This record gives sequence, structure tokens and C-alpha cells, in this order.
Amino acid sequence: MGHTVFVLGGGRMGLVAVRDLIRSPQIDFVTIGDFDTSRAQDLAGSIGSDKIRTKKVDATRHEDLVNAIRGSDVLINAIWYEHNLNVMKAAIGAGVHYNDLGGLFHMTKKQLELNDQARESNITAVLGGGESPGITNVLAELCAERLDAVEVIRIRVGGKEISEPKSNQLLFPFAVSTVFDEYSKPPVMYLNGEFREMPPLSGEEEVTFPQPVGLNRCHYSIHSEIATLPLRYGGVRDVDFKLGISEKIFKAIKPLIDAGLADSSTISLKGINISPREYAIAYLTSRVSNEEPVRCVALRIEVSGKKDGRDSTITATLVGEPSEEFQVKNATGLLTGIGASIVAQQLADGTISRRGAFAPEACISPGPFVKELAKRSLKVEVKTEFS
Repeated sequence: MGHTVFVLGGGRMGLVAVRDLIRSPQIDFVTIGDFDTSRAQDLAGSIGSDKIRTKKVDATRHEDLVNAIRGSDVLINAIWYEHNLNVMKAAIGAGVHYNDLGGLFHMTKKQLELNDQARESNITAVLGGGESPGITNVLAELCAERLDAVEVIRIRVGGKEISEPKSNQLLFPFAVSTVFDEYSKPPVMYLNGEFREMPPLSGEEEVTFPQPVGLNRCHYSIHSEIATLPLRYGGVRDVDFKLGISEKIFKAIKPLIDAGLADSSTISLKGINISPREYAIAYLTSRVSNEEPVRCVALRIEVSGKKDGRDSTITATLVGEPSEEFQVKNATGLLTGIGASIVAQQLADGTISRRGAFAPEACISPGPFVKELAKRSLKVEVKTEFS
């Protein structure tokens, strides 16, 4: 008997996960749940698969969500990260395995507190099982396994637009609200053995990724990897995360951040309560292109430490490109959706068996996961250097 997966959110990443899931012989059917089911219905019609079902659901209504997902084997939460805690509680209440796409550090910390509840419900909740977090965490574990002691973990994510947008509007790689939060919220890094809050868009570094991505200007960015990786490896000194950003988006966002428009405190404007952050996101959204960016993405995870008494560095890289097979132009959506699908299938078939709430590095075996990536033409390159 096959398994069933409920994908909450019919956006780009959720729909890539659906395309991958329905190809698996172990998946009987996939339900796409969304407040607006039009995109899900369009996808079902274009693919012509009888494995796809759609359901209208409001993720903010707890009991409705519990009833909608009950009976599924796995829930993939592919909606905005600020809903993660409530959606995860619904999964626990329904007794359904859970996977989301990350919680930008602070949300992930709150979700980890539900570990006992998840275990008592006999489910596994994977916190951040997409691309980044997700694939990045698994590759960090892959590198760490090859060392006797881990001292430093550096995660770098870069991208490159393959073609210019048809208009002069901004082209965001994913949701405007998430991009703005990634660059405007003070990033937390683990430096010299302690968590430290850094200024937004600080830590500038030029990073050369494998082609076709190449050189990126990267900055510290708030991400879930930092919330969990330092807890995994005793003795680790530094864990940091930097994300590349296009010059056009950088020039649009930085003045807003510098002007204080990342503040979430509400102010009154002509009788309406609104925060500067809400205004900034609305402003950027009004100027964003509806085009899907044609974009390549590269992940670079470097883990340094000791092997047989020698200083050693293990580096894992992965490049994602636009895919006709998955009908996606933006490799961020490709890697995130495929990562989420692989995690969901491993939860469904018992490959991931540890019960409770965990980051990917704590419950996913890197070997089988990397093999699944390779089946989808996503090859991980690993290099070892001794000093």
C-alpha cells in the first residue's frame, strides 16, 4: 500500500514538490491544500495525473487544518514561515509527519520546543527540509561525518539570473516578504562559541561558486541553519551563513533598511495602524515583476576540523539550474521543492524514523539523501583538503 502526502501551499516550491512526489511509485496521491486552489487545479489539469487532489483550507484555522490533513502520512508545509508553529501544532494534533521549509532562526527555536509533543504523538517533525535550510544541513552533516572533530562550518548560497527581466521591475527569487526579512532582520551567527546578533547586510564577502553561478557578493542573513548546527557538533567554534543578493535588489532594499523601515512596531497613519515593515514590503511588492526569474543557484558548504590529527577542510557543492522536466525556471524553487519531496518520501517510508522535532542534520542520513538528489540530476561534489 502506498502513501499519501498533503502539500500545504500551491506556490512555486510546493508545486515542484508535487511534481516530484507524483512520480514516485510509493505515493498513491498528493493533496494540495490552499486558500486559493486555482493554481493547484491548473497544475492537476496540465499534468493530467489522477494522483493529484485539491482541497481548500485556511491554515489560520486550527481545527479546519487538523481535519484537512488527518489521514495523510506526511504534511509538507510550503506556506510563509510565520505560520510554521501553528501548522506544526496541527500536524501533531492530527498525528501526521511534518516537514517545512525553514523558520528564519527564531521560529525554528520555538518549534524545537515542541519536541516532546511530537514524540508523544509518534511523529517526526523535520524543521527546515527544503533547500536552505534542508539540503545545506544534510551536506554539512555529510562533510562533518568525514572529520574526527568539527571546528568551523561555513554555508554560502549564491545565485545568478540567466536572463534579464522583460520589464525594469524588480525580480525577486521568492516571496518579497521572505527576502526582505532575510536581509532586514538582524542575522544571528555562532562565532567564537556563542550566538551573536550581527547588523543586517554585514559581513560582506565575495564568494566564487561553481559555474554557471560564479562570483557573488554575499552577506550575513538570518537562517535556520544557525539555530541548530552549533547544537549538533560539540566543540564547534564558528557556524555562519551568507547569502548572495543581486545588485538591483540590494540597491532597492538597503536604503529601506537604513531608514528604519524594517521596524515591526505599528504607527498610526491617517487612522490606520501599520508598521514600517508592512509598508516596505507593500512598497516593494508593488514594484516587483510577476515573471518567474530564470535563475541558477549554488550551495557551498565548508566544514573544517581535525582528521587523524591533521587540519582538514571538507567542501560540498551543489548547483541547481532551470528545469524543463519540472517546469520551473527558478532553481531556488527546484531545489527547495525537490528537497521537501525527498524528505517527505523518507518520512513516509520510514527511512527517517527518529520521533520528535529535529533539524535535518539530526535525523536524515546524508548518503541515501544524496543518492536521491543524484537521481534527479543534482550531483553533489565533495572535495577534501589537508593543511
